[in-house]
Amino acid sequence: MKLKFLLVLAVIMTLVFMAAGPLAAQEEIVAVVNTGRLNVRDTPVYLTGRILTQIDRGEVYPVVGRNLEGTWARIDVDGSPGWVNARYITAPGLEDAPFSASAAAAGIINARVQTGQLNVRDYPHHEFGFVLSTIYNNTIWPVTGRNEDSTWAQLNIYGDSGWVNARYLLAPELEAAPELDMNLEDLPVHARINTGRLNARAMPNFLGGEVVTKLWRGEVYPVLARNFDSSWVQLDINSEPGWVNARYIEAPRLDLAPLSVAANAAQDLVFARVNTGRLNVRHIPNALGGVVVTKLWRGEIHPVTGRDLASDWAQLDVDGTPGWVRASLIQTAPGLEFAPLSVEASAAHDMIFARVDTGRLNVRARPVYPAGEIITSLPRGHVVSVLGRDPNSNWLQIDYDYTGEGATGWVNGRYLYLPREQLVPVTLYG
Repeated sequence: MKLKFLLVLAVIMTLVFMAAGPLAAQEEIVAVVNTGRLNVRDTPVYLTGRILTQIDRGEVYPVVGRNLEGTWARIDVDGSPGWVNARYITAPGLEDAPFSASAAAAGIINARVQTGQLNVRDYPHHEFGFVLSTIYNNTIWPVTGRNEDSTWAQLNIYGDSGWVNARYLLAPELEAAPELDMNLEDLPVHARINTGRLNARAMPNFLGGEVVTKLWRGEVYPVLARNFDSSWVQLDINSEPGWVNARYIEAPRLDLAPLSVAANAAQDLVFARVNTGRLNVRHIPNALGGVVVTKLWRGEIHPVTGRDLASDWAQLDVDGTPGWVRASLIQTAPGLEFAPLSVEASAAHDMIFARVDTGRLNVRARPVYPAGEIITSLPRGHVVSVLGRDPNSNWLQIDYDYTGEGATGWVNGRYLYLPREQLVPVTLYG
């Protein structure tokens, strides 16, 4: 009898243990995907949860947690946890799954872009922050920090940090992000090329700086220095320095770049480019009185070493020899007014010259014909300095070699080409 009881008890216990296996298996909660394709996110938030992967209809995954309301399930996808919207899975017993803390509590904070395109900067300020890249509407990015008043958010953009204006984000958990302290002066200064093709020059001067290379739109280079008014910027171009005009770059922190004394000196140099087919270079700034010492051709560039008071003439250094050219026939950079004034040039400019306009012209001792004694005769084209005139402007007193050493006399004014007749002073004679 006792043996029979023990056999019955053993059978019952076996049945209990056999039943315990299926019951334990039923305690594991699984989710079956019931939609065509389901996003798996890193947080249980539709708008800001970043998509980790996608799973397909009919696939089965273990449920490892849920949110407080049970509207999201945390599942194990091949060893990696992620959140799915509970409406798109079949998961009997989901309400019995363990509660999982929110993503924000776990340190996961995301932001969704809410504008067409958004600049990502290296500093949280629209004026001083250099644009690193651009992100687009509805993209979601991890938040790694914020500024003091949460007006800017630091995001992780494909592994690199960058700042965006928070007004263009949906980031409800932004206040939970760590507050970061950014020192503007600790950041490097960079420049981005903002024109199709940009000349980089050996010195900060539009005409005098030799082009060392060309840069292209969108290229970014470190800034080495700037001139005094920040109109020129020296870049590090593949370890070689080059100067570019600041109007063609984006460099929001340019004022933090060091000043270059040499750049200021170079900027103060004035250069001229010939803007006519052939240009006469004269020994004084006067079209009639200046002897042509050489000729320049269109496109030639030479340093400007002086100017007259009215800036009508410029003195150039032509291969080490000074010479004067008309300012209207050259292009200067910077303006000719930056060239030094030449007192001698102004005096020469004020001199009045005339050219003999007849076959041969007699020079007389007095402005009287025929009583005036003939001193000498001048050939056609000879240039003379005009010293004065009689009250009727019929006769002109000239210096026929304009040396100022007494080679003077009188000629009949009708035989001279005199562009500035009205400026000739009246001269008394006996």
